[in-house]
Amino acid sequence: QIFEPNHDLVEEEIAGPTSPKKVQKEWSCAVCLFSTSSEFFLKKHFQGKEHETNEENLRAEELARDTSKSLLTAK
Repeated sequence: QIFEPNHDLVEEEIAGPTSPKKVQKEWSCAVCLFSTSSEFFLKKHFQGKEHETNEENLRAEELARDTSKSLLTAK
């Protein structure tokens, strides 16, 4: 007796479950409080001047906070 593989089962296992994929509906930037429904536009936002400025301001604030903590604990 020759074993014949069941191609239907093989294809089903390769394809995986038939449940619908969860698609991300909102993309956001926590730095700028910006949100969009498109990954493309979020990437464009990350390349923009407003985002760059907000990141620089955030870094400066964090540096100032860390510096003041260091000065307070050094006493």
